[in-house]
This record gives sequence, structure tokens and C-alpha cells, in this order.
Amino acid sequence: MTGYAMMHSDYPRVGDNEHLQRLRRAIARWERGEIDSQTLKNVENSVVEEVLQEQEKAGLDIVTDGCIRWYCPFSFFARHLERVDINGLLRYYDTNFYFRQPVIRGEFSLTSPATLESAAFALERTSKTFKAVLTGPVTLAKYSIIETERYHSWVDLIGPYAEALNREIRALCDAGVGLIQIQEPELVHDADAFSHFRDAWSVLTKEKGTAKLGLALFWGPVSRIWSDLQNLQIDFVVIDMIYDKEIATVLEHDGSDVPVAFGIEDGRNTKTGHLESQLRVLEKVTRRVPEPVYITTSCGLELLPRDRAFRKLEHIGALSRVFHGGKE
Repeated sequence: MTGYAMMHSDYPRVGDNEHLQRLRRAIARWERGEIDSQTLKNVENSVVEEVLQEQEKAGLDIVTDGCIRWYCPFSFFARHLERVDINGLLRYYDTNFYFRQPVIRGEFSLTSPATLESAAFALERTSKTFKAVLTGPVTLAKYSIIETERYHSWVDLIGPYAEALNREIRALCDAGVGLIQIQEPELVHDADAFSHFRDAWSVLTKEKGTAKLGLALFWGPVSRIWSDLQNLQIDFVVIDMIYDKEIATVLEHDGSDVPVAFGIEDGRNTKTGHLESQLRVLEKVTRRVPEPVYITTSCGLELLPRDRAFRKLEHIGALSRVFHGGKE
């Protein structure tokens, strides 16, 4: 069975020693006006390069830039939208992480690609398959603040966000990015959100060309929308098997028409999972799913200490090698 060890999305920007805290110091100096934007970008570049190297060292087949340049999953993209400001702080689901909310001031669209420069940088510096990561239109819309008469509810924002993301996806594809992951945690948090997602997904896929476009769902019960997902044109779906205890049973009984990235290693717990137990689960849940089989963490790793996050990556690499016929 063909399969890959895959980085989920984000990765810790800082670590315990002085060297691994250089980005935090650089951001503080930039905010005080002590360094210019290019100097900050140079530090970001060095951290992205370091994170790529850690993923390769851990044995991953598919890597990301760690979302190192993101301030949060919302504001990084929203800053590239006209008539959108950034303001306020809101807790990111049930984590201790806070994000800045987009404030919609009028009809909006993408002014320039948000992730293209970072993707191009990563593509040049890794021999592995690179995956770009974007926050999805439903999640972006649900947590935006509307301060214009142009839109009346968060549902009205989904379409414009989808169009903006479509432009972003097209730019990434033109640059040679072959894998793109759309993060939509809101789909498993709001029972009604999926009904607004179908049309948005059609917009996202219309100009992806030969690139594979995947959907990442985490921190909620993906099992309740599993049958609906099978009817969408999704190239792969990334699932959180830690939060949703029912999804393993659903997969074992119903399988999937869509390739699956199994988030079997807990991305929010510092402890590493038991390899033999995880192998037994994978053997059961992969019997009725198409190739390739991706193995990853349940969510991004930004909430973990840097050293523990790296251990998670090493574990995923080892788990994938053993599951796909190797020895450890």
C-alpha cells in the first residue's frame, strides 16, 4: 500500500534555548521599530529553513513551512484583503491560543497572494513534497466581524472568502505547489456549517489544475459529516482521530471513497503514542480506503514545546515506515 508520513500544518516558532527564540525577539524589535521588515523576513526565512530540515530529519515525506510567518490562522491571510482590517482577540476554540479577528469594512477581495512568497521559498529549500496550508472560507467567515451594510451575516462572507482563496490557490498552483490543505475546523464544530460549505468548495477547486486539494478537520466529530464528505470532489481528507473516537468505527465499517490522512498521533499532548497500538488501529481503518494512505498528527503542533513537537514528527516518520512495510 502506497503511503506517506505527512506534516499536518503548523509547527512551534520558538524553542527553549536562545537561538530558537530569535524569531520572537525579532518580532518584538520590529514592532518597536528597531529593525525593518526585510530584517524580520530574514529571520523568518532562517526559521522556515530550520523547520524544513527538522521535518526531513524526522523522516517525513510531505512537509510544510510550519506556518512560521502566520501571526494566527486568520490575520495572516486577511491582511491581504482590501477593505478588511484586523482587530480584537478571540480564543481559538478550546485552546489557550488567541487570534486576531478580521473586520469587514466593505466588499472585499484579495489584493495579493498571502502565502505565495513563503511557498516559493520552501519549494527551493526542500527535496520533499511541499504542502501549502490555508484557512478555509467557512472558518474565516464565522469568526470575522462585520462592520458594513454590504454583508448581513457571516454566511454572506463565505462566498467572497472562497473567491479570494481561489485566487490564492491559483497562484500557488502556478508556482508549482502540488498539495494544498484547507483547514476547516468550523465544519465539525457547527452542525449547520457544512450546508454552507458545498458551494464554497466548488469555488476552491475550479482552478486548482493538477494540484491535489485536501480538507483538514480537527477538534470535533468528523464522523457526523463523513457521508457528506464522500460526495465532494476532495483529493484527500485529514481527520482528527484523537478528538473523534467514533471515526475509527465508521472507517472500519464504511471505509472511504476519498484518500485519508489519519491524524492518529495526538498533536496537543506532549506524550508520544504507543506505536504498536497505533499500528493495530491503522490496519483496521485502512482496509477500505483508497491509496495513498497518509499518516500525520491530529492537528498542527504549534501548541507544543519545540522539542516535543519534533519527537511527534519522528514518531510519525517511524510509524509510517513500519506500517508501509519497513522495520524500525
